[in-house]
Amino acid sequence: FFGALHFIVSISNFLLCGLPNLCCFHFYVDRLPKNKVDDYRLTSPHCPNKGIIVRMQNGKEFCVNPDQRWVKGITNFIDQKKMAELCRSDSKP
Repeated sequence: FFGALHFIVSISNFLLCGLPNLCCFHFYVDRLPKNKVDDYRLTSPHCPNKGIIVRMQNGKEFCVNPDQRWVKGITNFIDQKKMAELCRSDSKP
């Protein structure tokens, strides 16, 4: 009975919330060149592993560990780039 109830709750959550966000189960360990990174996004807090999905300019995506120093460098670089673009667009008449 409880197994069936858990299944129904899981299906209901799926139907109400739609497809789950992507999760990272393995991390790319080699450094990625930050000047080739187009954007990044965080994985869902419901994922078993905290991760960041980095999208390169060529469209390829990599799961990376947010605790790595080089990954923090990439996210800071992209955040600063976005802020500069936002400031430029705000200053236009």
